[in-house]
Amino acid sequence: MRPEASDDELVARRYGDEDRSVLLRYLRLADSTRFQLAAVEVSSSAERTTLIGWLHRNLPEKRWREVSLRAPVGQRVAETLNRALEEAGGPAADLVLVWTDLEEVAGAIEESHPAVFMELNLQRDQLVREVPVVCLLCAHPAAMLKLRLVAPDFCDYFSALVRLQPEAPAAGEGRASFYSLGPSASLGLSESDWPSLLREADQALQHLHTDELRDRLAQFRMSSDAADWALEAELIDVIDVTSHADHVSRLVGALHRADGRGRPATLAKFWMLLGANYWRQGDVSKADESWAQSANLFDSCSSSAGKAEVQLWRARAMARRGDLKNAMHSLADVQSIFHAHGKLRGELVVLFEKSSILGRQGKDIEVEKLCIEEILPTAQRLGDLRMIAHGRGLLANVLETRGALQEALRIRREEELPVYSALGDLHSWAITYWQMAGDHLQSGQVHVALEMIRDKALPALLQIGSIGDIALARRDLGRCLLATGRRMEAVRELDLSRELFEREDLPREVLKVRILTSQVLWQSNDRSGAARELRAALQRAEATSDPALLVTVANHLLPRLVEDQRTSEARQVLDHLSTLLSTRGQFIALDSLAPWESRLSRASSAAPNRRARRRSRSRRP
Repeated sequence: MRPEASDDELVARRYGDEDRSVLLRYLRLADSTRFQLAAVEVSSSAERTTLIGWLHRNLPEKRWREVSLRAPVGQRVAETLNRALEEAGGPAADLVLVWTDLEEVAGAIEESHPAVFMELNLQRDQLVREVPVVCLLCAHPAAMLKLRLVAPDFCDYFSALVRLQPEAPAAGEGRASFYSLGPSASLGLSESDWPSLLREADQALQHLHTDELRDRLAQFRMSSDAADWALEAELIDVIDVTSHADHVSRLVGALHRADGRGRPATLAKFWMLLGANYWRQGDVSKADESWAQSANLFDSCSSSAGKAEVQLWRARAMARRGDLKNAMHSLADVQSIFHAHGKLRGELVVLFEKSSILGRQGKDIEVEKLCIEEILPTAQRLGDLRMIAHGRGLLANVLETRGALQEALRIRREEELPVYSALGDLHSWAITYWQMAGDHLQSGQVHVALEMIRDKALPALLQIGSIGDIALARRDLGRCLLATGRRMEAVRELDLSRELFEREDLPREVLKVRILTSQVLWQSNDRSGAARELRAALQRAEATSDPALLVTVANHLLPRLVEDQRTSEARQVLDHLSTLLSTRGQFIALDSLAPWESRLSRASSAAPNRRARRRSRSRRP
């Protein structure tokens, strides 16, 4: 089945206007009587399929023959190409050989000088003589970069090199891990007046030693302090719950039973964590109300450090909304308070949050500096091996963005995994495998990435029972399956992911999965299914009080409707959202939709012209 017009949108987004023109001109004018080669970067097999479909539609006179460079052991590249040429009927003016799977050949990523790359460089003249045909190399950017470094003589033959345009992340998105080192990771009781068993339970929670945590709580509940410190024990127990939805119900239940009775600092912690969970669920107003209650309670017991913890959560909320500048200012204030109170672990959490924001801003040099000068020294002063490993993982993230995937993989494999294994930290172990899968995916080794998520990360997360992380793992597994062209399996994993996020009442994540599913369906030419997913996403976004979610979905739904020539329907959606945002007083979000007014006007005026051209063509004999 030939691709529909949606391929035009994807290709236009991934390649510049001039690059697309150069590529088409090369393929139209290339001398088919001798070896000619152009190179195009593609990030996945699915993207390659879309590109070839687009070329087929724009150059219908050409025949396209894909040739995998992942040849059997001992078979030379020239032999592989000649066999494909013979199967296609020999050299012809209309034939284009499309070279694929360069990133999948043996040693393409791990070795400094892969054998196939060296062969291309050393045997280039022989290859030119033996393969008199127009060729197009489609390869992952990482493989293309290594080819240009290792085989510069061969790359001199490129008639054109078409590079991928970087895709901007969606609003509020950045390079995010599965999890975040939030202030609720433990209560920081090492210097408190709480009973020793509760302090030991909190220490176990801090290091994610779940079995030890439950043993300490069981011992505590048989101790003489159990009745007087029951609310505090319940607070630690609630933090260990792996379901966000259960978190909310447990926290609300505990606060209802306490009915205002209890130590103010403990009640403040309950309200702070309740606000954090409301925030995760997209209920911004309830989150703010809960944090205000928490701050007031911390005020009543003169706990400036407690108020700083609330401010830390509010800073994270600012960052999620995209208010990165104010979030950084707020984090600086929080860090100063923690430093004044000698809360070294709190400072470390703030430093990790800062690194996350800098990463989202693309300031990788500053992330590296922060990690080397502040994060790792602070973690070393604490003597916390887990946090040191996390800091090394941040450096791996920086290397990843620079294309140094081999070194990033080495850090994760040699400096993170052994630490988490020794500590019995199955969660961080699973997350690291997920991150390694991301490195392999970025390097074009889609099958390796798929296996790491399916066989390592996901089973470990299922064992832990962390529902939100399981949902994220299934979502990324769906992405890997999509990159291998297994669209039906991808949709199934995405559906499982969405169901788990729905169960957790996490609308942000639900919307991301629905948007991704819509893209899969659109690529499969199921336009009605894609629109249905986006309309369901819009309905879900309307049920929250977060305007950013509405804008995100609208920016996916409106272009689909316009491309499908359903301009009046797009107008209805825009008018509805404008009224809703205006009624809610969310004028910044409303302004962000303003450009759609002119786009829809242009689309409406163009529609009659398209219909007129179709009618005039239909009258021709």
